[in-house]
Amino acid sequence: MTPRLPTRTPEARPDHQGDARPSAVFLRGLSLGALIGAAIAGSAIWDRRRRRGARGNPRPDRPIDTRG
Repeated sequence: MTPRLPTRTPEARPDHQGDARPSAVFLRGLSLGALIGAAIAGSAIWDRRRRRGARGNPRPDRPIDTRG
């Protein structure tokens, strides 16, 4: 039988060393929120462009023929 290693219980308070500083945690959350927000906004724009193209409206990436 393999001997078990002793387990460590986490401390009740953060030690504010390394990456656990409140400013680092805030910046990590801010960056993650910005990435998620950009993905949602990009998805909405992409869907809107696809729907507009499906209804027969001119697509913004194609030139509009203005010759009579």
